[in-house]
Amino acid sequence: MYTPLGKFLQISQGALLNAGLLRGGVITSRELIIAGGTNGVIRSQNFDPTNELGWAVFGDGSASFYGDVFFGENAIFQGDLYSSNWDGTIPLNLSSVDTGATAGFALDSSVGAVQFMGDVFIGSSLTFFGGNTLDVDDLPTMFAVRNNVADWSLWILGPNDTGIGTTNPSSIELWGAQGDSNGIAFYGENRFAFMGGADLIVGSSTGMALIEPTAGSASAPTYSFLGDTDTGMYRSGTNQLSFSAGGSMKLQLAPGRVDINDALRILDGSAANPGIRFQADTDTGIYRHTTNGIGFAAAGTTRLTVSNSGVHVGTGGQHSSGGSGLFVWDLLKDIGNHEVLRANRGAGTTTTEVGYFSSWEFDQHTGERRKDDIVSLAESPRWNRDWFYKIRPVDFRRISTGEREFGFLLDEWKATADDMKYLTTKGDQWGSSPHETAVLAATILEVQDHERRIRELEAEVARLRGEKENHA
Repeated sequence: MYTPLGKFLQISQGALLNAGLLRGGVITSRELIIAGGTNGVIRSQNFDPTNELGWAVFGDGSASFYGDVFFGENAIFQGDLYSSNWDGTIPLNLSSVDTGATAGFALDSSVGAVQFMGDVFIGSSLTFFGGNTLDVDDLPTMFAVRNNVADWSLWILGPNDTGIGTTNPSSIELWGAQGDSNGIAFYGENRFAFMGGADLIVGSSTGMALIEPTAGSASAPTYSFLGDTDTGMYRSGTNQLSFSAGGSMKLQLAPGRVDINDALRILDGSAANPGIRFQADTDTGIYRHTTNGIGFAAAGTTRLTVSNSGVHVGTGGQHSSGGSGLFVWDLLKDIGNHEVLRANRGAGTTTTEVGYFSSWEFDQHTGERRKDDIVSLAESPRWNRDWFYKIRPVDFRRISTGEREFGFLLDEWKATADDMKYLTTKGDQWGSSPHETAVLAATILEVQDHERRIRELEAEVARLRGEKENHA
């Protein structure tokens, strides 16, 4: 049962439409006109704004709904839309972010902008068009885009850290089309990969470690600098890594060698810390000893120096009298009663003594006694003057040099008497050659003996001549 109202149902201000006139029927009129302003209202019976119940539509165009609102088609808003707890500026102006807002949300229809002060949940795709940017102002401690189901995420941690991965960022992967091998990947465990064109893959010992840029050259190295394109590093050949400067190769690393194509400048160093030294022996090597001089050190002590004054061998010995030469400081080994400097005269020959040193009974510098148990050669039980007459001086041609020389044949010495070994370089053993000093000492002794005998004979001749004259 309903009451037809005709085309219009008009209610003037202050007049009431008695509920009894509408007895559960249906209003079929095309318009329902109420008074303007907030006094004109159509509402539900339970409309209670204080307790947020029911709904009401007011004559000024506003409406309040304290329940669900369902739209079967479009909902078109000409003005703004904001939540009741929006504490930002009203009327809305979201042409830029409303920095004063802390709660709620607002939609500014005039500029098509929306601002949410809480979480935004999107069940499907989020598509950007136009500028295609996602700006994050006043970055918090962490900004994350993640999918807890698919186990992937984008993390922005503070102002300097960015990661894309399954957890607090473990990797970044930027790939081409789905399933395409072209792209860039930043992996965890210190790995980096670039696929497309040329491969560049860097990784740990258990991961990828392939680098395949162009080989480059000295004038156009593979890795160079923006303002200096002919200086850098490149591959100069198989298993060769080179470094160039100014378009010229200066250093090359290859299996078993390191080539340096320019002057090598090192620290001066010292005997204790040589400029050139060894990994397992840091106090042994070469250093700058002084101006125009280099030193060779072993165990932290200078053993040899080379300078414009000569070559100095030994510890502590320095020549300062001018000139140049070889200066040996108390390092020659004793052989018999002498220190001997030896030199090899060439292939096919034996080592020959070229000098004798420390002939003093006492060392002039250290005071060390150099000789003891000294007796006259004529009184030595080891001396036999018959040796002297067994020596055969010879004139011979040395095969190694082709030159003729005066000397001796050691073979003859050994064949004549075993005691002749005392006149060789080994002292009381057979040496490699005659001992010139020993032979000289024996010669002087023989000359002195002949001189003594001559004096005795002269004296005897003088005595006999005197006797003869007395008898005449």
